[in-house]
Amino acid sequence: MHAAQAEAKRIALLCAAAAAAVALRELSGRLREISNRLADLDRTLEPPRDH
Repeated sequence: MHAAQAEAKRIALLCAAAAAAVALRELSGRLREISNRLADLDRTLEPPRDH
């Protein structure tokens, strides 16, 4: 039974790692979106440049 418990723990850790990877990918996408919006806002707020 000990081997089965160890295997179950290993599978649980793999599932947790996969869930964390998905969450990080989602967070990364959201942060990229926020960064792009801030960059757009920054460009909007820049004073016009004299050429």
